[in-house]
Amino acid sequence: VELAAFDPDGTARPLVMGVSDKPVSMPSARQGPNRGRVGGPNTRGRTSSGFEVIGDSPFFLRGSIENESPSVPRGLPEFLSHDVQFRIAANESGRLQLARWIASDDNTLTSRVIVNRVWYWLMGSGLVESVDNFGASGTSPTHPELLDYLATRFMAEGWSIKRLVREIVLSRVYQLDTRHDEANFDIDPDNHAYWRANARRLDAETLRDGLLWASGQIELAPVPGSLIALAGDGPVGGDRIQAIKEEQIANAEGSFRSIYLPIARGVQPESLALFDLADPSLVLGTRGTTIVPSQSLYLMNSEFMREKAEAMATRVMREEGFENRFTLACRLTYCRAPWPEELEAARRFASDDHRSWTSICRVLLSSADFLFID
Repeated sequence: VELAAFDPDGTARPLVMGVSDKPVSMPSARQGPNRGRVGGPNTRGRTSSGFEVIGDSPFFLRGSIENESPSVPRGLPEFLSHDVQFRIAANESGRLQLARWIASDDNTLTSRVIVNRVWYWLMGSGLVESVDNFGASGTSPTHPELLDYLATRFMAEGWSIKRLVREIVLSRVYQLDTRHDEANFDIDPDNHAYWRANARRLDAETLRDGLLWASGQIELAPVPGSLIALAGDGPVGGDRIQAIKEEQIANAEGSFRSIYLPIARGVQPESLALFDLADPSLVLGTRGTTIVPSQSLYLMNSEFMREKAEAMATRVMREEGFENRFTLACRLTYCRAPWPEELEAARRFASDDHRSWTSICRVLLSSADFLFID
């Protein structure tokens, strides 16, 4: 299988899907979707896949290319195409028509799904709790009128994510904290009515970026290229030609933002993988959130955490006086001034030297107040 990814001269075959449509016809290929044709661009004499030109696709029984049935007309999935006029000309693939239908004002499903996902990322739970499932087996919206209102506004505002985010974050419900209320809890223990904010742990990328920010080492400029891009086409892992080792990806760090770290389908950097980075091989609207011992061990023992704690200690020690230093440390990690009991505990814990401040900074960076949004 791996040998099939290379040409006879040893160069890797391009595996990136193009963005332009296929030709309507090709002189060297017979019309129709029948397989076994020879010719076409980049075939180099190999047996054709049968998909060099625009046309209806055959249906392969049980996914086997050896069991080919008659062609299936291009169109929308039947369960989505009730009362929908969707026609595709013979000389067009249908991609443009599909894109226009997906983003049509008449197709409210798209805007409702987008609005629900934005609400989920801002609030910690979706108006439709099953973010990835708007079907019959999914959950019903807790606030259907609000969902429809936001979806309508979203389309009217030109499908602008920025305007949608602004409208939500300026609302009173977004500005609530996680304070418990016994009376509200008795009525609505699952917080479907949003009488308080949902406590959430920072996602993997935000957590790593927060560590870099607190240490003062974050680099906001994009990275020129990546490990995977520099390695070129080819398999990931092992000691093969034109490949990159999995250890190189897992240990990739630096001071740039997490969005610029190399991500492969089978392996991710350790600082992200431990904190529930989304599976890059799947399209997911939600992420699982775990609290496991390996995360605490990483925060206590990893070289990355040691370096950031030391850098943060150097940063706060530029301030004069213990109280000013600890106040800056709390503002960098908690975004607030320290409570009196926290300041007193810090005074009892450490002396005023770099080693002690490194320990204090490490404690703050590993605390629940830093890891969770209240």
